[in-house]
Amino acid sequence: MENHDFSGIMLQEYSEKEKKLIGKPTVIFRGTEIGATEAPHLYKKDGYYYLMVAEGGTMYNHGIRMARSKNILGPYEYDPMPLLTVRDNPSSPLQRTGHGSLVDTKNGEWYVPYLCGRPITEKGRCILGRETAICRVVWDDKGWLRLADGGTTPPVECDINLDEVKYPPLPETVSFDLSALPHTFKTLRIPFDEKIGSLSKRKGYLRLYGKDSITSWNTQALVARRLQHHHAEATVKMEFHPENFQQMAGLTVMYDTYNFFYLYMSQGDDGDNVLRVFVRDSLKFYNPLMRGISIGNASVVYLRVNIDELTLKYSYSLDGVSYTDIGGELDCSNLSDEAYCDIGHEGHTGTFIGMCCHDLSGGELEPACYADFEFFTYKHK
Repeated sequence: MENHDFSGIMLQEYSEKEKKLIGKPTVIFRGTEIGATEAPHLYKKDGYYYLMVAEGGTMYNHGIRMARSKNILGPYEYDPMPLLTVRDNPSSPLQRTGHGSLVDTKNGEWYVPYLCGRPITEKGRCILGRETAICRVVWDDKGWLRLADGGTTPPVECDINLDEVKYPPLPETVSFDLSALPHTFKTLRIPFDEKIGSLSKRKGYLRLYGKDSITSWNTQALVARRLQHHHAEATVKMEFHPENFQQMAGLTVMYDTYNFFYLYMSQGDDGDNVLRVFVRDSLKFYNPLMRGISIGNASVVYLRVNIDELTLKYSYSLDGVSYTDIGGELDCSNLSDEAYCDIGHEGHTGTFIGMCCHDLSGGELEPACYADFEFFTYKHK
């Protein structure tokens, strides 16, 4: 169980007229012996105020608890049975279940969307981070919510009696002949602007300027999209002209600045362009290659990564047809919330795959280097 110092759920009045909180906050629910009571949702039904909370922290002790009161300020009695948890069912494909909210449909059915994780092995590593699932719930004859299928373990599949609205699938390949980045692409800590990159300097390309190191907590030129599948492949086409070994650009698979994999191009000792693989696993750094792989004076390269559950493998190509493995098969179980907890921290970001460019040679005001990316392809397998 995670050790959290949570003091309970607080309620405070909000003034619509003044657009601010007024009055004094009141603790209305301290939670159960499970601890870590948080994420409150308050609903009124049949004369009761129902309080839905998360408990147990967001790892493998996670769950959802209901409490209720006739008075909004309490006291709240809690249901002795959790609404939803798999803390005692390690074989369930859905783990770390909790943090829910309640919705009802036009057909009178009730559902709870909630957070979960899908570990590769029992109580193992969740490289996709926290995901969202949904289950149907019903009200029992005592006025408490229960899973429609009984018990506290949510089912993997959920039938919903509503008209399906299909969103168009995301394109596998994004070519950068665009005026703005697609919403699927994110930057690290700061918005995408002319300081870190451009979509207009070279038509049809995403240009990233060399910024801080990939381990930096400051300004990084990094554009990435979320890993959404346990089996996936991503490919970029990059043009780069490094002038020294402190300039680098390439393809990273990143959980955060403590846990990432980086296939990049830089300049070698003989003035040639070389490809290297750099790994940070929590507090350890290592290079799976003894030396970089020389690609001569080639400045255009295709970089690819394949992820198969907890195995990651990089490859490269100079023609976009024939790919050569580089760096071998790597254990990528460190790309997970669980690995982050191993070093005494807590995170829930999930894994990203992205393009980046770094210049450590002192070109902060006028970047001495940049990398141009023509496309980014993501496929699930």
